[in-house]
Amino acid sequence: MKIRFDHIMMHTSDMQKSIDFLREVAGMELENTDEYPSFRLAYMVNKETNIKFELRENYGYPSAVAGNLLGHFAFYVDDVQEIIRRYNAHSGYDDTKFEEHVSVKHGKKYLIFTCWTPDHVELSFLQKVIIDAE
Repeated sequence: MKIRFDHIMMHTSDMQKSIDFLREVAGMELENTDEYPSFRLAYMVNKETNIKFELRENYGYPSAVAGNLLGHFAFYVDDVQEIIRRYNAHSGYDDTKFEEHVSVKHGKKYLIFTCWTPDHVELSFLQKVIIDAE
């Protein structure tokens, strides 16, 4: 199965300052944004290297706590269920839960499985799903 690195998610307490920093220092461009009831996201990309950052700013509660800004590493996979099977075999768990996420704004739908490494680093595995035309 193919597993391809996609992005790093970081929390931010000031979205615009983070966007400006990544634009001016890392040469990244704002690719797009998403708004949700409790948070907003900004997707930054360096087009030369294809390195991507997802910035998250929460509404109504702190987004960023000094020293705890890393959100997760995200990977695209062909089969989320296969990742779940591998995770369960390795960990001895029977965790078959995954989240279905639909981004209507960008016409994308994903199946997402999230787990944590032994050192508590969050990993998200995303499987892109084709949305039926209506």
